[in-house]
Amino acid sequence: MAPPLLDVDHPNLEAPFPQVAFRWIIFDMDGTLVDLFSLIAKSFNYAVDGFVRKPLSIKEGLSIPGGTLDEQLANYVPRSFVPEAVVRYHAHYVQHFDDEDIVYPGIRRLLTALRERGVKLAVYTGADKESADQTLSRSGLSHFFETVVTGSDVTRPKPDPEGLMITMKAIDAHPAHTVYFGDRPNDVKASRATGIRSAAAGWGSMHLDELDGLNPELFFDDPSAALRCCLRPHLIHD
Repeated sequence: MAPPLLDVDHPNLEAPFPQVAFRWIIFDMDGTLVDLFSLIAKSFNYAVDGFVRKPLSIKEGLSIPGGTLDEQLANYVPRSFVPEAVVRYHAHYVQHFDDEDIVYPGIRRLLTALRERGVKLAVYTGADKESADQTLSRSGLSHFFETVVTGSDVTRPKPDPEGLMITMKAIDAHPAHTVYFGDRPNDVKASRATGIRSAAAGWGSMHLDELDGLNPELFFDDPSAALRCCLRPHLIHD
């Protein structure tokens, strides 16, 4: 007889469960923990106002080349204006951050349950340090994570494994028992380049077809499904 699934609506964190599937779990931030796509696009448009003919859509904003905010802004403003554009971006980002709840439903429950069972949690995001710190602090998520690695900490962005390698070293993670949750194709590619498992965060992804085509080891439509799987090792197949 199969063990009962966790009641994710009323989780009993004291209830006995088998050993968790992963001892170390690393999360991407935007599109995985929080829905910032609209805020990012609006902040970017504010930063480059006067240099573009029309505002960028969310989809266009997510497709801007460049591994850092400075590099992305440099596609639309003169190099000499980039520092000011960065300041404008962050000013708008902070001012409008609290306009709506940006944490995906079920994320706090997922993080709480994993922490209660001793899983070490971390974040590796391509966002710059200032944006990441503001996001995790003001959304009330920062205390869940033992370390946060950002785009400001690496020289080679995803899908290069550098960022995940730095993150794993910081939490002393073993590749065989580590998984990376992300919403973009480069998250899956970075996982594989690092030698760890990939988990597609389908609940926030705008790249579902591309993700599906990469065949990530795990694919979840919502955080509740991820919670059930992470707490049930028999659902993970070698």
